Amino acid sequence: GYGNINYWDAQSRTSREWLQEARLRFRHIAWLNPKPRASWARTRGSYTIREIGRMVPMFDMSLEGVSSAIDRLRSVRGAA
Repeated sequence: GYGNINYWDAQSRTSREWLQEARLRFRHIAWLNPKPRASWARTRGSYTIREIGRMVPMFDMSLEGVSSAIDRLRSVRGAA
């Protein structure tokens, strides 16, 4: 699938490359993970979750997680 969820729709770049492009294009970025934070280390896709978390700040998609992501983006923006 090279950069795409659908195996038959190959992309010219990997998902990692797309995420790196987003980091370059946008000064402030956060990733909202729909899985609960407590499951990240032991869920299917935990390797991918770790890799994304190394590239961008990651938060779970709960009210607390979204609030934390917004706080993070605000604090980064204020520091710039």
